[in-house]
Amino acid sequence: MSLEENPYPSDESAEFTQAIEEVEAAIAALKDRYRQISEAEQQKKDLEAQFSQIEPQWRENPLPELEKELVQIREQIQELEVILESNLLKEGELKRLFWEGIRRGLLGEVFWQIVRFGGIGVLLGWILRSCSG
Repeated sequence: MSLEENPYPSDESAEFTQAIEEVEAAIAALKDRYRQISEAEQQKKDLEAQFSQIEPQWRENPLPELEKELVQIREQIQELEVILESNLLKEGELKRLFWEGIRRGLLGEVFWQIVRFGGIGVLLGWILRSCSG
């Protein structure tokens, strides 16, 4: 029995259909992201090849036009590197990594330092109070 034959799909089949649609959307987004990264990598390779062809010419004959073109190529390569790096880590992944780092590193160390030095302070306070009292 398919969904077309049953005019009143059950909650389970509706949830399953929604889950399939979400997976398909995620796969489409992943394919698009992969295509963008592949195109950016290819464009970066092309620009690096162009840079390696122009640079020896500029070294032999330093013309301002060649220098300007080399600067433009370097800027484009840097922009592509930023695009590639930003595509590898999306916003959700960056947030997760940030909070995980905070939880493991900063909060973990700070918490134990507070416990350690606070505990020592309390002990010293009790000792001083008992000695003076």
